[in-house]
Amino acid sequence: MLNNILLEKKSNKKINIIITIVYFLIHLYVVLNHEHWADEAQAYVLAKNLNIFELFNILCTEGHPCLWFLYIMPFAKLGFNYNYFSLISLITMTIAVYLLLSYSPFSLLVNIAILFSSLFLFYNPVVFRSYCLIALLIILISVFYKHRFNKPVVYGVLLFLLFQTHVLSFGLAIGLTIGLLLDYLNSKNKKLLTPLLLSITSFILAILELYPREGHASGVDQSVSGILSKLNIDNIIKGLSYFSLTSWGLANKSIVLVLYVIFICLIVLLFVFVFRNKTIKNNLNIIITAICGFGVFFGVVILVYVPHAQMSSILVGIIVFVMWQIYDSNKELNIKLVSLSFILLTSLLTFIPSQSSLRLDIRAKYSESKDVANLVINDIKYDGVLLMENSVYNSSVYSYIQASRKDVDIYDLQNKELYKFHRWGTNYVSATIDDINNGLNIYSNSNKDIYILVNSKIDIDNHELVYTNENNNNNRMWNEIYYLYRVR
Repeated sequence: MLNNILLEKKSNKKINIIITIVYFLIHLYVVLNHEHWADEAQAYVLAKNLNIFELFNILCTEGHPCLWFLYIMPFAKLGFNYNYFSLISLITMTIAVYLLLSYSPFSLLVNIAILFSSLFLFYNPVVFRSYCLIALLIILISVFYKHRFNKPVVYGVLLFLLFQTHVLSFGLAIGLTIGLLLDYLNSKNKKLLTPLLLSITSFILAILELYPREGHASGVDQSVSGILSKLNIDNIIKGLSYFSLTSWGLANKSIVLVLYVIFICLIVLLFVFVFRNKTIKNNLNIIITAICGFGVFFGVVILVYVPHAQMSSILVGIIVFVMWQIYDSNKELNIKLVSLSFILLTSLLTFIPSQSSLRLDIRAKYSESKDVANLVINDIKYDGVLLMENSVYNSSVYSYIQASRKDVDIYDLQNKELYKFHRWGTNYVSATIDDINNGLNIYSNSNKDIYILVNSKIDIDNHELVYTNENNNNNRMWNEIYYLYRVR
């Protein structure tokens, strides 16, 4: 009976629509209670304030290819209110939900379990970042994978777009490209040359977009020596452990170890079934894709980026894709059950931190940037000035103010110009007293209300502290420390 519940696929359009609407409404409530934080704002200000050429010139400092910025650019340029930009993520994820329910080979129960994983719950539909595009593309590629011979152009476009989303998705995209090459070599089907060319072209473009340029410092150490210095057993264990603690909701390292043992056992079991039934050839492309996807993902997490919970959604997406294709192309019951075990275990473990973050975002503040912005919006007179430190935490303050008060000049203290975007860099220097005095001198004869926003205490004449969250325990996401001063 359990097998029937887990394996039986009955697609009901009405049920799919109802589940999709419920998913949308639950996350809409969270979106309306969500405050955008630094990384969300950074993408917005780049899309709003830069043209296409300027954007491509600074992508190397962002560490992300162009697709997300181009995706939101029309909304930013046309003045769509910053307060509601998470609706873009929510609508994107809602489309992915309906596609999953309608086209996956899994039963309704398994599909619902996937909706409770970090691929769909909270982060991607609420937090306004490129991960929602990755989720949608993974579902679309999962749908079109078995149709790649009949619809090669569509499949190629999807691979092209996947390479342009995030470095963490490179492994999956590379694995799919290698699989496509093997398909061509085995079938000599010239139609496959088009998607192969599209995929390789996009990979080359992504590398060019992210390649370090002189005068553009990245927020992470991209040098070979910097990356190799992290390639040691202690750092690998630390990276895997930290990723588990942040992304799987596990508070005990012994449980982390058990988790990895279970996953390794499932992988071994899956390989045993595949080899025993001599279906290795039929599953070779998927095996290569899985190795590339998981290898690059964990390599980047351990050696390049600081892990955070939303990254787990990409890992879950890779698992869903791989198990979708293994489940769909194998008839043996044991292989199907092991595939479902992977998905159900992944959904259960990533549900723990996702639901916790969802509830916390409703009860508490995801970011205090909106509160700081509201103080300026409500207190500053028409045509006022905010002298602002160029830090990533202040990007969201800028964005909230601009959404309501375009009459306020926001002056970038370090770069001595009106604020455009945060400039990443390992050599980043905070605003100095000289920077602040320079800004004050520029507006000294303007008779405008002048405020100063910095991220550490300052000591200058003729100013009063209006607000600080230094001792505010509600600041739970990042170390967003604000000091807002009014110039007398």
